[in-house]
Amino acid sequence: SDGDWRSIGEVRHTFTHFHLILDVVVAVTEAAPDRGAYLARADFRPSDLPTVMRKAYNLASEALRPD
Repeated sequence: SDGDWRSIGEVRHTFTHFHLILDVVVAVTEAAPDRGAYLARADFRPSDLPTVMRKAYNLASEALRPD
């Protein structure tokens, strides 16, 4: 299934000449991607992400953390 997508909040980031506001949405799914690829969790390093994507990752990680 494609999971149930839900908004978890905004990420705000300022570049040199403009402000960006991202509405971050998440879904838990077991479906294989129809484009791109999944990266093994052991191979993923959030520190390699650009700052704005790391902010989105951090927000999503918090939202998906088990209670």
